Amino acid sequence: MEEKIIAAFKSRSQLMSFDAAMRRAGIKTEIVPTPRAVALGCGLSAAFSKEALQTARSIIKATEPTAFEGFYETVNVKGRSVVRRSS
Repeated sequence: MEEKIIAAFKSRSQLMSFDAAMRRAGIKTEIVPTPRAVALGCGLSAAFSKEALQTARSIIKATEPTAFEGFYETVNVKGRSVVRRSS
């Protein structure tokens, strides 16, 4: 499994705004179910490559969404997908 970053939100409308901003910046995103390990928010998150994390951080800083919960990374550990908060 490819390692990805997940952006979790409490609001679907703010998630969709973030997704649109990422796409405008040329970043390929995917709307995915929020992983159980995160277990918060609206149930959906935006997933994107680790290489796009700086762009994502810039978008969050510029737009200051109140429903943003944080970035999480999915990593493959011994064949299992593990989700942990991104630093």
